Amino acid sequence: MWDNNLTKHEASIISGLNFVARGYPLCKHIDPASVYISSTRGTPQDPVFFVQCGDTATNILAVKNVFFSKSEADAIDWKARAVAERFF
Repeated sequence: MWDNNLTKHEASIISGLNFVARGYPLCKHIDPASVYISSTRGTPQDPVFFVQCGDTATNILAVKNVFFSKSEADAIDWKARAVAERFF
């Protein structure tokens, strides 16, 4: 799954995957092994990643790519989210 291109962004990717898993109600199934850097979006300083979302076993046509940038993933305040989730 990880190659040299992904390894240097590991923390950002994990944060982004967690956000997709928690924050996208239509993404009940994500495939972390599909995560990679988009070749058509982002910049070298702020790459954009994508992960496949959907259940390939039951409906291959419902599978879609969800995109998130390094800067978006790095901006997530997980401590604040954890506190907020306890109250809502």
